[in-house]
Amino acid sequence: MRSVLAILVLASACGGPSQKALAETPTATTKRTPAEAPAASGPEEEREQMIQANDSMTDADNAHREAGNPPEKPAPAAKPKTKPAAPVTK
Repeated sequence: MRSVLAILVLASACGGPSQKALAETPTATTKRTPAEAPAASGPEEEREQMIQANDSMTDADNAHREAGNPPEKPAPAAKPKTKPAAPVTK
């Protein structure tokens, strides 16, 4: 587990978007709304901390993805390659 974490830290430190680019992504600028009520007991608090940690990692991954890949322009609509059918006469 530690070796995987060390590899991820080294890989992210060796390149990728700058801190400013990450801070300007839509994921970084919007606040996450809580999905559940606050914890009431010990085990629930631990569960809430795990959910928050997972959400933070997901947000960080999304911010890296958004900063590294600028949004692409939509492709123009393709024209149909077939001719319209001839009108039917009776």
